[in-house]
Amino acid sequence: MKTRTAHSEILFRLHPNRNIGEALRTFGIKDDSQHIIVVKIGNLRGEPPADYERVARHLGEEVLGTDMDPFPAGEHLGVFQDGRLIKRTYRLVQGNGDRTEVEELEMETEILGIMSVSGN
Repeated sequence: MKTRTAHSEILFRLHPNRNIGEALRTFGIKDDSQHIIVVKIGNLRGEPPADYERVARHLGEEVLGTDMDPFPAGEHLGVFQDGRLIKRTYRLVQGNGDRTEVEELEMETEILGIMSVSGN
């Protein structure tokens, strides 16, 4: 791990550069955040395995909002994406340098390529 906690490591690995502060500013929760994705990392210190009901109850106490399951098909996640932020963060441009529309599958491929080249 390159950061102090597994939670910050997830955000660090999402960002295309090696700056944890920038990763937290880009992908962290802000006062005006309307949609968040929660990743539960369990069993790090020999704790009992987390079950969905217990995690959902805890999050319901800590997060003001509505729980939504984006799976199994994952079609809901794309609704909440900020395409401009994604393109700016990962510098997704066409060959001539213009910031034109990039198909969603192309964006995924480009982002995964960027992350694997940078070692994230």
